Amino acid sequence: MAEDQKSRNIEHDGSPKRAGQTLPSFTVAFPSASDGVSPHARPWTGSLAEFLQVPFDLSVAEENDSIESLRSTAASPADFRASLRRNRLSTEWRHARKDSRVTLAVSARRGDDAARSTSRLAVPMEARMENDRKKPLGRKAYGSTPHLPGSRVGPGDWHISDGQARILTKHPRDRHDRIIVTEKLDGSCVVVARHEGRIIALTRAGYLASDSPFRMHHVFANWVAKREDEFLAALDDGQRMAGEWLLQAHGTLYRIDDADHLLVAFAVFDGDRRLPHDEARERMSRAGVPGAAVIHDGPSLSVDEALEALGTHGLHGALEPVEGAVWVCERKGRFDFLAKHVVHEKVPGFYLPGIGRFTQEVWNFPPQKAI
Repeated sequence: MAEDQKSRNIEHDGSPKRAGQTLPSFTVAFPSASDGVSPHARPWTGSLAEFLQVPFDLSVAEENDSIESLRSTAASPADFRASLRRNRLSTEWRHARKDSRVTLAVSARRGDDAARSTSRLAVPMEARMENDRKKPLGRKAYGSTPHLPGSRVGPGDWHISDGQARILTKHPRDRHDRIIVTEKLDGSCVVVARHEGRIIALTRAGYLASDSPFRMHHVFANWVAKREDEFLAALDDGQRMAGEWLLQAHGTLYRIDDADHLLVAFAVFDGDRRLPHDEARERMSRAGVPGAAVIHDGPSLSVDEALEALGTHGLHGALEPVEGAVWVCERKGRFDFLAKHVVHEKVPGFYLPGIGRFTQEVWNFPPQKAI
């Protein structure tokens, strides 16, 4: 958000700082693929407390997903405020006007620990009206992954139990536990789904990638369309493939020399069921999509052992230290549970505009050459 924009801070419960004050009539404008104003821009008049009841997307950074979950399930602004307190989340809402365009943004952080790791933990989000977008699957396309103890967490993140952590990192229950550890990629979580006989590209929140306000998702939609035949061959109806879209740098820079490697898959689902590792990898291979590098497949593996196996730059072309690793436990050939470890040194979203010193997108691969 430009420094010369007129801004007003508003309390996190949705009430303007001055009692009884309401926001003036304004237009919620969304960037289009050509960086223009979306034709879906519409006026809004009322208090921010009322605006909190309008669904919008907080899907760019995984840390922000918990804010949207709390807000969308709250019975009232007061309930939302109480949920924030319970989760030790502090938020700041901003309304800024420049010419005829207005941006509403939210940022959040969790306690002093988050402030010490980065002063810009959360990503400002463009407000979007749900009526302008639909979720083809009627749900999120992918959820969020819990953390191992000792992992860096963001607002609303949670840890698996100590017992589950012991299974993943110290001792399996018995010979029926299989622990698969992969490199954690640092991009935008996206999904390719086969729905009602056609292939669709989705953001993690479940919206069409082509409806996203971000260029990286429009390129992803076109990238998927170009590979429709491969995905039709790899996925049955009702199945979806989740992965990291590495076109735009988020918190890690990557060297990517081939457009076919822009998507790195990490899971395949059949409805609510996560497919076993071997079947998922077979479908990834059929689609021509690389899977997240496997650094261990067997009994338990400690965090230190996993990070040593990854090395400094991992196995996917990272130009700086990798973000961490993901542990998946399968039991008797079926998915059981998973967790991740994120190193504390990483600054989430560091290269995204508005987070660090960057004002424009930083690309790991030229967008114009991706399709």
